[in-house]
Order: sequence, then C-alpha cells, then structure tokens
Amino acid sequence: MNDRRAIVPSEGLKCGRDALEGMIRRQPTRLRAAVAFVSRGGVEILDEVLQGWSGHLELVARGAPITDPRALELLSDRGATVRAVVGRRALKFHPKLWLAESPNGLDVLSGSGNLTDGGLVGNEEQFELLELGADDEELAQEHRGRFETFFAQGVPFEELREDRYWTRWVEMSAKREAMEADLLKLERELADSAGTPTENAELYADLLAIYEAAKSEVTITYDDGSERPYVASRFKQAIDRGRAEGTLVPVVSRIVNGPTEGFGRLAEAGRRDLMVETLVVDETKSYHRFFTVKTQTLAQKNLDLYESEYEKR
Repeated sequence: MNDRRAIVPSEGLKCGRDALEGMIRRQPTRLRAAVAFVSRGGVEILDEVLQGWSGHLELVARGAPITDPRALELLSDRGATVRAVVGRRALKFHPKLWLAESPNGLDVLSGSGNLTDGGLVGNEEQFELLELGADDEELAQEHRGRFETFFAQGVPFEELREDRYWTRWVEMSAKREAMEADLLKLERELADSAGTPTENAELYADLLAIYEAAKSEVTITYDDGSERPYVASRFKQAIDRGRAEGTLVPVVSRIVNGPTEGFGRLAEAGRRDLMVETLVVDETKSYHRFFTVKTQTLAQKNLDLYESEYEKR
C-alpha cells in the first residue's frame, strides 16, 4: 500500500477546511461529499476552497429540518450535482465523508464536521485524511462503494424542488431562522443583564471573602465531638465556575432559591454576615440591580427565617 494518513487537527491541518484545501490542491477531477447538515456559511467556505477549481462537485445531504434548503439551492445553481435524503430515512442520515478523485488516486476525508461554518472552521471537530495511490485501487473502490450507498439514498435536487416537500421545507427554514434570531436576541439581552466585568469582579470578590471568612472563623462540631473549620468547597467550586462562565448572578440566585446545608451551618454559628443573601439584599452593591425582584424577595425571606428560628436560640 502507498497510502498516506493525516489527522485533523494537527500541526499542518488545523481544521476541516485545511484538509479540503489540501485535497483540492492535488487537482482532483471530482469531489464527492456525503454530509448530514449544510448551511449557507458552509457553502461560502466551500466556494472559497473551490475557487479556480475546474472539477465537478457531487453532494448528498440530509433534508429538512436542519439543512438550509437555500444552501443546497446555491450549490445546485452553481453546477453541483445535489441530492437530499428525505422522509424517515433522513432521521438516521448522519455521515461526514468526502472523496476527491484524481488520475493518481483517491483522497478520503472523514470525521465529525458537517458542511457548515462551524463544522469546517469554527468548532472543535476531528477528521482523518487518507491519501490512496493508484496501487490502492481495491481499497479505493471500497470507499467509493461506501459513498455510493449514501448517495443512492438521496432524491435528485431537481425533482425535489418541484415537490410540495420543497415548499414546506423552505417555509420551515424561514421559521427556524426567525426563531434563531429571537434566541440570539435573548442571549444578548441576558448577557447585557449579567453585569459588567467590574461588577462581576466585585461580586466574585465579595463571595470569595465570604468563603475565606467562613473557613477561618467558623468551626463545625461533628457527631463524634471533633471540631473542624467550615470549608464550603462546593460553594467555592460553584462561584469559580460562575466566574469563568460569566454566570455568577445565576449561581447566586440558585443558592438563594434553595438554601443549602451551608445556610444551616452559618445560621448555627450565628453568622448572618456570611450568608450570600446579605449581598443580594444590599442595595449599596453595584451588582444589586442584576438580581431579580424574586431573588431579592427570597433572599430577604431566608434572612427573616434565620432571625426567627436561629437568633432566638
């Protein structure tokens, strides 16, 4: 065998796009793809990769609802042979396979990425690239047969575009885009309500101060009579994760919404000042405005519970 193998990502091949560019540089006469999902962003990347290439593209992809029908239309209008797998069979159609045919052999790219901008560039995907020489015809034929099995499942795009299925698919795609736009708007609104870096840093500093003070100043007596410092390790893990992910406000809100064992420990020690509820209800804090009225109300309710049940002891 004269095959050569490469993996993606690697030093020379950072993503799926790099691998495809390498395949096209070897000037194949035909590029064949079987993928689950296709987006317009993916088609734009493929256009850049294929710029100046004179070969023929054949593609089969899963139909509705995730694949963008306009992306397939773009490929078809540009001369590619396009098929789409529809119906119940589409639910199981999930390959990511590329074959580049040339007189000198066959290149095979397979992995996890679809024909989308994320699949080819943006996501952390993995691929394997196999270059088969002219002497590897038996193995090359096996790969061609695998592709033909996928390709045969698709309906020719010209037939599909004349069917009522196409109209419904386009309508569904438009609704999906509108929904995704609404979700993106919501994500931005949530990000805007999560506080500035300065305010998040202040909240984290206050939460960390609570953790350190509890560790050095609060002692827990266990059933065997032994005493140990109160180390709220789960609390520390939660706020560290919230800091890293930019979700400190939701983390504190969850703690307030369901008082943990830590609340009882601090209550038993008479340390109201070390409860996160005190931060939530403190109107002098810059981050106070980011807690919802519900969270603020629950925080005050927890503090009232402490005062009524623990301070009298």
